[in-house]
Amino acid sequence: PYALPIIGTQESIKSANAKKVSELHQKNLRTKEILVTYCGDEELENVIEALNPLFNNLKSKKPKALKPKKISPIKGKKKYVHFDREQTQIFYGIPGKNLAHKDNIPLKMLSSHLSGQSSELFVNVRDRLGLCYTAQPVHFTAHEGGYWGIYMASGHDKVDAAIKAIKAIIEKIRNNGINKEEFERIKNMIEGQNLLNVQTNEDYANIYSVTTHQGKKLDYYHLKNETIKNYTYKEFTASMKKILSQKWSTVIVGRSDINE
Repeated sequence: PYALPIIGTQESIKSANAKKVSELHQKNLRTKEILVTYCGDEELENVIEALNPLFNNLKSKKPKALKPKKISPIKGKKKYVHFDREQTQIFYGIPGKNLAHKDNIPLKMLSSHLSGQSSELFVNVRDRLGLCYTAQPVHFTAHEGGYWGIYMASGHDKVDAAIKAIKAIIEKIRNNGINKEEFERIKNMIEGQNLLNVQTNEDYANIYSVTTHQGKKLDYYHLKNETIKNYTYKEFTASMKKILSQKWSTVIVGRSDINE
């Protein structure tokens, strides 16, 4: 599902009808597990009592262990999609690992380092060189894999220069890393963001629901944050050299006068 467009395709939307949607829903109820997450001040007994009528007509099912599919990451490719607009969309990235892989920690930290209007990415490529409207890191992780990269929106006549500037920043971090003071600042930023992410009952419900669906234990979110706290500068520097030395892919969506 992570690889499919959320809104569907022209073909799937045209072929959809109420009967098919209902049949799919009923099939999911019969064959798939149902997870209910409640976060609030209601007593557990009252929650179960309210939910029982919804499940009385459903047969019980034994939990099934998640079986990750084997994926073949795309590396070192360049994809151009024509789109006749002044603004060109660019993604320069590498494949990522599965949700629990240790490489996600340095990539999460790198995203924090390159995010925001005071970051080297924003200041150098956008403000100083004027090569794009916006530039930001994108980090996505799922059960089988994910990706990390830089998204840019640029003028169609500045794409090559913008990508060159992004490559220079990536190469600089790969070869020289970041200083230890910045490393510690990033860890503090992530810790603060983690606290902001659990301010409401809905936040807790999302955190516990997603990790449970992914086959993780309830304390996964806490353990992951503890791992980041204990992550060392030496580990980060070594990981960055390895991760950023992969073959990068580029996706360009824009005018046909781009240098392919």
